[in-house]
Amino acid sequence: MGLVLDTSAYIALLGNNPAIVQHARRADVIFLPAVVFGELLFGYHKGNRLEENRQRLRLFMNSDRVQLLPIDEAIAERYGALKQSQGATGAIVADNDLWIAAACLHFDQPLLTLDSDFKRIGGLELLSV
Repeated sequence: MGLVLDTSAYIALLGNNPAIVQHARRADVIFLPAVVFGELLFGYHKGNRLEENRQRLRLFMNSDRVQLLPIDEAIAERYGALKQSQGATGAIVADNDLWIAAACLHFDQPLLTLDSDFKRIGGLELLSV
């Protein structure tokens, strides 16, 4: 079983949130979308512990069970469809969240998140916390 982490889940994992840790322990593979990687680095640049947080992220990414999910043409196609459909339904979701959802849908992986906005994306499997 695999799962995808969004930014909120990664931060909660580092903070030892019991529900997040439990899901992560059960996963054979943990995927981190490139968008989440970028969001984390953005936050680190804004803070005053850039190198410490970067090192922690590098250690996490070097785990045998963690894989970076790059954005490719298929994910971009999913993103485009999601973005268009949200306009039609009025369920507005942030662009970065749509990219994360597109990756989950493309790879048929559940998303581990604390962000309730993802509930507005049809067909996306969310892990409950």
